[in-house]
Amino acid sequence: MDAGSRRGGSPNWNVRCATGNRLLEDGADPRWLAAAEQEISSIGVAVASARLDTVQRLSALIEAGRDETSPFPFAQIELAGELERMLLAEPAFTVEERYRPCSPTRRRRDAAAGRTADRPQASDLLVRHGPKGEAAQDCSTGEQKALLTGLVLAHARLVSAMSGIAPAAAAWMKSPRISTRADARPCSTN
Repeated sequence: MDAGSRRGGSPNWNVRCATGNRLLEDGADPRWLAAAEQEISSIGVAVASARLDTVQRLSALIEAGRDETSPFPFAQIELAGELERMLLAEPAFTVEERYRPCSPTRRRRDAAAGRTADRPQASDLLVRHGPKGEAAQDCSTGEQKALLTGLVLAHARLVSAMSGIAPAAAAWMKSPRISTRADARPCSTN
């Protein structure tokens, strides 16, 4: 949802983490590590915050547009991750300060693992089948496909509402030739 991050408006997360890992492996000066950790924590909290905002907006849109007659069941979604949990309780600045891995113990753990632990990529998107109240992972593959399709279409509506540009999926759903009703007759190809 953050167009700036795709146009180079924010530094690349993967590059910054790789740089931090390289500094750890090389036993770099602690001042270099502290600077890298500051940047990584800032970007990491921004990524988690943007994801949380997107999921909250998408969840509200799904709730507002629930249609019991739709072949795509509504989904209940939430993010499960340490940063997201912290962001729900504290301002981003405070989370950044707490998230910064500046302790020597944490640095050694990250160096031994060959990666930085406790990062935004460790968060999970939890999805529930709204009408059934069941975790998506416990649903049939057909139900999972219907949930995923509904989520993709809801996301397209959200992008359209926020940007004024209708993604192909949103335009498809508005097409008079396409019906999502189960009792609809096939469309003509003429």
